Amino acid sequence: MNNRLPRPQREALRRQDAPYLKQPLAWHDARSVSAHLRHMVDLLQNKRSASPCSDATTYIAGLFERTLSHKVPARAQQAIVCKKGCGHCCVQPVSVSPMEAFTVARQIRGQADIANAMQEAGEKIRQMPKHQRLADMRCPMLVDNACSIYEFRPFSCHNFASFNLNDCIVRFVMQGPSNIHLPAEYGPVANECRLVLFASLGLIGRRDFTHTFEMKAVVSAILSMEEDVEARWLAGENVLKDVEPLPAFEPVFVWDINRLISAISPTL
Repeated sequence: MNNRLPRPQREALRRQDAPYLKQPLAWHDARSVSAHLRHMVDLLQNKRSASPCSDATTYIAGLFERTLSHKVPARAQQAIVCKKGCGHCCVQPVSVSPMEAFTVARQIRGQADIANAMQEAGEKIRQMPKHQRLADMRCPMLVDNACSIYEFRPFSCHNFASFNLNDCIVRFVMQGPSNIHLPAEYGPVANECRLVLFASLGLIGRRDFTHTFEMKAVVSAILSMEEDVEARWLAGENVLKDVEPLPAFEPVFVWDINRLISAISPTL
């Protein structure tokens, strides 16, 4: 990078980052955004980790929850009806980044029943006409109506909540209209955390950093590969070239991601 900051300045920035990493994401504070982004890059480039993608996925989910706790009023938090065993919404198509897909695959690879169910679901999706591939389908990772990898669930799952159980039953059980109300703060916070997530992928050199996939389709494909597939992807190999990505992001979202990449690149 021709415009890369001198090493002493980059090291000074890393020291300044430390206090921000335990705090919520403050989107209008460039120091906060930069600190979390640099940390995500560090996690993804940590060659000593058994799964850098799992580390980064866990971090961004924790950042989301921490930021929500800071922004969502206590009354609204208490009004959320979601709880363990209530899996009505776990039939939706789930959009994931490759980073999240590798994390999910790692968690279920050793669980034969769940891994087999995931591969069957993925094959079923691949055989569907293209216009039906995002239809509702029960998540293969549900066990006793609860998520079997809850700590490592995709970000889209973190970002779904409801104030009314009946609304969920109408939508997901009775296949009625969607009238599910989420706390107003969820959308903006999720959007900001997603920008950090996808910008971090661009900062490690992934040209396909804006690609997302339907979870069951991409995880089932990963399970059919060797266990070193995550490391190969992190090294730049296009291991997901045969998995069809979801529709592209809105141009303004991609513009925001590229803006972050341009701002942070010189500091790495």
